[in-house]
Amino acid sequence: MDKKPSILPNYIDSKRLDGKYLAIKNLKALSEGKKAFAYSDGKRLYIYANQYKVGNKATYFAPVRETGRFFLVEDELDASNMRILYSYGSIGLAISGAISGVDRTTVINRNDLGFIVDLYTGQTYTCNDKGILKLLTEFPEARERYLNKKDRKTASVWRSCIMYLNRNEFNKLSKN
Repeated sequence: MDKKPSILPNYIDSKRLDGKYLAIKNLKALSEGKKAFAYSDGKRLYIYANQYKVGNKATYFAPVRETGRFFLVEDELDASNMRILYSYGSIGLAISGAISGVDRTTVINRNDLGFIVDLYTGQTYTCNDKGILKLLTEFPEARERYLNKKDRKTASVWRSCIMYLNRNEFNKLSKN
């Protein structure tokens, strides 16, 4: 967050998984046994998946595709088993509150893109048509724009919607 790396890149031994995830082979040695929260290569932010995967068994970093008020984390989810650790500062608290607030009865489908975290409200939404519609209740103009998309039930339109929200002025208004 402060643009000062805690570990220099030349010490990181990483590999790509499935083209979008990142694994750091020497993570335990680099972090000296501490829990990692995120990784950035200076271009993209990745969230450590063991923050929200069951039993802390996920050993990869999932890409944050959009940043701003709304974080779009692309990863497969299981809402009935999601959890997060609470000791990671303001973003950690936002994500922890958001993920713990996911409706446990929500069915997470393979077509879902991941999850969206509203850093102003602490709410999290599944990145699918239903989740986007729920998120957009606060933004009638953006909701109308979204509803007018004929291919709105696709990942590219969901990404586009989050980009639109993050790039427009109305996203800077926080809820009191």
